[in-house]
Amino acid sequence: MDTLYELLHWLWRHVRPSMMDYGATVTRNDADIMGVGNVVVQTGENCTVNVSTPNNTFDEGSDVARSAGEELLVRVVDDGRVIEIYDRPGALQLASDFLSVVRPGASVFYKSPGSVTSVHKSRKIVIIVETLHNLGEQGQWGIFKRQANHWMTEMTDQDEKMMILLEVAETAYFQDRLDIALELLEKATKLHVRTANPILHLSHILYTKASIKRKNRSGDFSEAEGDIYDAKQMAKLLPLGNASGMVFYNHATLVAQQINISKTPNEKLFQLAKGNFIRAISHFKEETTFCLSGQSKVHRAYIGLSKLLLDVPDNAARKPRPVTDADVQIAESCLQLAEEQMQEGTTRRTRCYWHLAKSDLAYRRHHIGDAEKQASAALEVARQAPFPFESSLSQCRLDKFRCLT
Repeated sequence: MDTLYELLHWLWRHVRPSMMDYGATVTRNDADIMGVGNVVVQTGENCTVNVSTPNNTFDEGSDVARSAGEELLVRVVDDGRVIEIYDRPGALQLASDFLSVVRPGASVFYKSPGSVTSVHKSRKIVIIVETLHNLGEQGQWGIFKRQANHWMTEMTDQDEKMMILLEVAETAYFQDRLDIALELLEKATKLHVRTANPILHLSHILYTKASIKRKNRSGDFSEAEGDIYDAKQMAKLLPLGNASGMVFYNHATLVAQQINISKTPNEKLFQLAKGNFIRAISHFKEETTFCLSGQSKVHRAYIGLSKLLLDVPDNAARKPRPVTDADVQIAESCLQLAEEQMQEGTTRRTRCYWHLAKSDLAYRRHHIGDAEKQASAALEVARQAPFPFESSLSQCRLDKFRCLT
């Protein structure tokens, strides 16, 4: 089983706030819990883990100390119980399983950097989509298919079904099943008008279409550029965050692909790609809704920006842009920022691109042995899924560096 599905240790607390006076403190399992009604505040570092739902028992009776770095992921106050799930490997799956059985009237709080958003059980789709996205980015196709089929059948809300459909299309894209991905996006295009948030879904459809058409490597980017242009019009109507950031990120990667197949340096295209990567990072950092993949998006944007600055051509015939010492230093800083926040659960696709960027950095530092080592690591990660496009890209980079040693 992958780390995401190794349900190791979980915090589960049972109290009855309705029985407490306001401001009263009850000590339970070495943690202090204060509150009244649905207002609960916990302090303390340790607890006895007893994770179970009516249908599942995950790690019953284990004694686990909560580490200082584990932040609250989800808190549910349900019929006098308080259930807290902390950000550990497998937390998304646990939260998804629990929210599928919690009563509709439960109060659910999703923790996100800098804010706590109160939502209802219907917003469990956020965690479901996060889980599906991680499965796709990990290359766990079989588990993804089973879960996507299950939730597509279970869901009745059109927005929720649309979000799952778009994850299925993206996973087909990861597998290089581009024709199937486009068919799914055409279906989504017809259905998005029935949703409560058609602009959000249409922008997602458009930038995903652009990614697919870019990946075809036909050399004709006119259709992809048109899709990105339309997506940017939609982004103007969206709040700053992951959804708008993805539009700028995909514009940046489209332009970077144009640079990669061009024969000579193009400063205008370079500045356009750089500007869109920077705007993507800025938008991702404005996200306030619960979304663990938000950090992954920031990482990928930093990695993309570093690769752009380092400009190591895939095509041997292409003349690279003159890379300055400042470019190399900024690229290194971007990779350090990404590395500092990368965790054990970082997806395989993200780790693959991180290794590729590290190989480019080593190459620009004239450390060819390290460059070869990083490219080899990228290839190993890409083949685990496998990711066909990333495997080919990593092999190309590895062959390039081997010729230099």
